[in-house]
Parts: sequence; C-alpha cells; structure tokens
Amino acid sequence: MSIQAEIDPRSLHGRHMSEEDYLALPELSARIELVDGYVVCEPSGTYDHERACLAIGAALEHWSATRSPRPSVIATRLDIRFAAGRILQPDVLVFCEPVPRSSKMPIERIPDLCVEVVSQRIAYDRTTKRLLYAQAGVREFWTVMRKQRFVERWTGPGLDTREECRERVETPLLPGFSLDVQRLFQD
Repeated sequence: MSIQAEIDPRSLHGRHMSEEDYLALPELSARIELVDGYVVCEPSGTYDHERACLAIGAALEHWSATRSPRPSVIATRLDIRFAAGRILQPDVLVFCEPVPRSSKMPIERIPDLCVEVVSQRIAYDRTTKRLLYAQAGVREFWTVMRKQRFVERWTGPGLDTREECRERVETPLLPGFSLDVQRLFQD
C-alpha cells in the first residue's frame, strides 16, 4: 500500500504543522498549502479551473519563448516559500529571470507574477492570497473570475491597485504579452 493512500488530505486542513513536517508529506492529489504554520487543503480543481490554468500557462509559455533570457513559467502545483511558514502553490506563476531546473524544493525565490483561478474559496484565492503575495514582494497578481468572465490585475506596492480586464490582459511586467480574456471563457 502506498503512503499516499494512507493520508486523507482533508484530515490535514487546519492542522498546525512545521515546515519540516509539511515538506515531509508525500505527494498528494489535493492542493495543500502552509499558511503561517497551518495547513490549508483545497480540493482538486474543476475541469473549467484546470482548463483556464492550462490556457493561461500556454499563453505565457508562448510569450516566454520570444524572450531572452527566457522567463520561467509554471502552470502546475509547485511549492514556493513566500516566507517562513508560508508555502503556497499558485495556479500559474512567472519568474522574469529563469529559475534553474536544478532548484531545490520548495523554491525560495519570489515569483514576479502569480495567478489564481478563483474557485470555491473566493475570499482565500482573491484576498488572503493577494495579501500574502503582496507581503512577499510579488510584483503582480491576477485573479481569474470565471463566473463573472473577467480577470483582475492587481499591482502597486501592496497589490492594492485593481484593474478589471474584460477583453485583454496586458502588462508592462511582461512586454509584448497579451491574453484574450474572452477566449478563456469559451465553452
């Protein structure tokens, strides 16, 4: 029997845990994050959530291929240490300076851009994570509001400046990048 089958990720939600204990957990199917020493367990994304992550990641990856040096685009769960006791897994993230493939986990560099496709826990994805990312020094944060069919682009020193993007997302952070927002929501 595998270790993965022995742990119900939902049983970890709300549990106080050190970084060492968190990092020693086996790979799990649910997204789990460590926020100030407490485990937050998120269910796996829905079909639409994962399709949006894939589409955004593909658009960013296509853009990154035109840059030199090539920025690192990650569109899968990956542990990023944002501060002591804060290990999060953004849906999509960009490091403008490439991350070496041999990087030790969790990655200790702060991404330049984090994207959250808002799901069941709207306040957690949209507010809590934005504040945690701002405290860590993330330069830009996008929240993809699927039901409302727009993307919020958060910038500024505390990620406190909000731009609602209903047609395109363009940003000086990623020169030459443009995301067709309505295409994200096509059935």
